[in-house]
Amino acid sequence: MAIINSVKGFTPRFGQGCFFAENTVITGDVTAGDGCSFWYGSVIRGDVNTITIGNRVNIQDGAVVHCNYRDAKDDNGKKDNNG
Repeated sequence: MAIINSVKGFTPRFGQGCFFAENTVITGDVTAGDGCSFWYGSVIRGDVNTITIGNRVNIQDGAVVHCNYRDAKDDNGKKDNNG
């Protein structure tokens, strides 16, 4: 089962029909739309700033999505492939 954690009072939110590989890690201020997929070894860290993932976005094996600065948000569009 995927690891989904709250950080600093933010809990990840997901649309309908998302797929999570069992070793995916998603933490903090993360919002994902409908039909997203999070593949093996992917890490999405919303511990510093907001990460917004549109509908039908595919986060590939081993991908890391993270913001390094408080003023740098990450916004992945719809039908996007990352990895």
